[in-house]
Amino acid sequence: MSQTKTTTNAGPQNIKYMEFDLKYYDQMIEFYPKNLVRNHTPYGYDYLIEPIKQQGILVVGLILTAVFGIQYAILFSFLNIGYIISIFIASIHLYCFYIAKQLFLQDSMSYTSYIIKRYFQKDQIMQYFSGDRKFYIAVDTEKDLLVGMATYDTTFENQLNLPVNETGEVGRVAVRKEYGGRGIAGQIMNLIDEHAKKINRKYIFLSKLSSNKHGYKFYQKQGFIQQNIQVQRHFLFALLGVEIVFMKKVIQ
Repeated sequence: MSQTKTTTNAGPQNIKYMEFDLKYYDQMIEFYPKNLVRNHTPYGYDYLIEPIKQQGILVVGLILTAVFGIQYAILFSFLNIGYIISIFIASIHLYCFYIAKQLFLQDSMSYTSYIIKRYFQKDQIMQYFSGDRKFYIAVDTEKDLLVGMATYDTTFENQLNLPVNETGEVGRVAVRKEYGGRGIAGQIMNLIDEHAKKINRKYIFLSKLSSNKHGYKFYQKQGFIQQNIQVQRHFLFALLGVEIVFMKKVIQ
């Protein structure tokens, strides 16, 4: 694919923005899954707070009471109530800081494998991202290192019921951690906006996980507005308090 735009970012790195080149395929496959996990994984008490927000404190309270009751029934004959309460509190912390996180990470890796199979097969990627579909990347030319990426797709599930011929979907937005805060994702989004205008698209939408709070703020700054739409979550996401959030932007 041909180069689309080149610019120099503030700082020592010379960042080039371009359409995807197959020479960066291995770097992309190494970088994208790590970024996905880093940005989307809830942390600590989020696994308790978010279900309370979504399901209500009564529902979560009943579940915690049931857990405590089970522990009490098992332990009361040889431990006093103080020890049992301590074990219960330790169990909550174990769940929040380890068990729930591991469950989420396993699900994230399964999702990453699905994305790679659907969009990023090495022998199909250049053909898929051609024509109106685009795959933009940012490269540190001093290190020849892929540092950012995003895709623009005109084939999508139309959950927002937007005019298909006037709409495109943004996805796979990612920037290496050490390159964050330098405007790289914003520059890539500008390329997507320019392309969408060129092919006469009026709307851009995206979906993200509610756990990606940094991404939510970034998309708001880019002009995206959250849409009030509910989609079916699988059991694990409902358990962990993770929602799928849709956002829409009108191209000016």
